[in-house]
Amino acid sequence: MAYFGNRHSVPGGRLECTMQNIADNFLDKYYPSRCYKDVEDKLDTDIVNNEWRRVTSSAKKKRKPADTSLHQILDSSLLDIMQNAYDLLSQCDVYIPEVESNKYVDSGPPFLIFLQPAHISIWELHNVKVLNDGMDWPSPDNVYWKHDVCRLKALKVIPHGNIEFEANDVTIHGNHVFEVPNGLAVQLDPIPLNLMDRGSLFPL
Repeated sequence: MAYFGNRHSVPGGRLECTMQNIADNFLDKYYPSRCYKDVEDKLDTDIVNNEWRRVTSSAKKKRKPADTSLHQILDSSLLDIMQNAYDLLSQCDVYIPEVESNKYVDSGPPFLIFLQPAHISIWELHNVKVLNDGMDWPSPDNVYWKHDVCRLKALKVIPHGNIEFEANDVTIHGNHVFEVPNGLAVQLDPIPLNLMDRGSLFPL
């Protein structure tokens, strides 16, 4: 609707369809078949074999009350993120509970992890335990897919640029916030609880 009440329309389309049309025209004249076994290095384009939830996750609507279907809703996208995080971190000797699809609808996620692949910080954690009250899981105000949750206590590491965070053989109790300035590294070693908030700062 224009300023003076005149209606205007312009042609439009979905980027998803446009990208698919482009992808459908990536042809290799030497290997027209869809079977590219043992010829990957000779192709002009890349082939990625992976689970679908690691590539894309549709979130087109909110979940209706009492609806048990996870098809294309916001909760299902969060489920994909949590399952991807489990697959990744379980290969790094990080123990987290596996997310089961059939229990997720009723009980919610057992953890919340949002990984930023473009993050430039370096994290090294060895034999680290965090003991606090954490999230208020029963709170009716929790909206997990928005990461809008109620917390009783939390451990936060806030990087301000290019930083390193290293913790070895420590147990962190209660509320703690570590703000790391750009260009510095924090090292946490076994120390008294009253000094836990300080750590040691080193230039990178």
